[in-house]
Amino acid sequence: MIYEIGPLITTNIKTSEITSLAGDMPSYLKYPIVSEAAPRVSGIGSVFSFSDEYRPVYIDGVFSSVILINDWNDFRQQIAEFLYEEQVVRHDTAESTVSGE
Repeated sequence: MIYEIGPLITTNIKTSEITSLAGDMPSYLKYPIVSEAAPRVSGIGSVFSFSDEYRPVYIDGVFSSVILINDWNDFRQQIAEFLYEEQVVRHDTAESTVSGE
């Protein structure tokens, strides 16, 4: 699988690191699967909205259905909370930070 998919991937990760990660793959299969929508569906209207006739988006001249991010700071916060969980410090008035940085 790696030999078929590998050439299709462009990354700045070293081949040796990818090989190491692939070797550890059986242990990753034991991890619980967690999913999250980005942006969170609960944020409709506040964090994001959809393009429509009032907020049209055209790609190559074609009206397209896209997600419009209304609040980038809140969107970044959602991603940080999902990825870093309890390490994220929530600031209601300022941008969040990840502890340890």
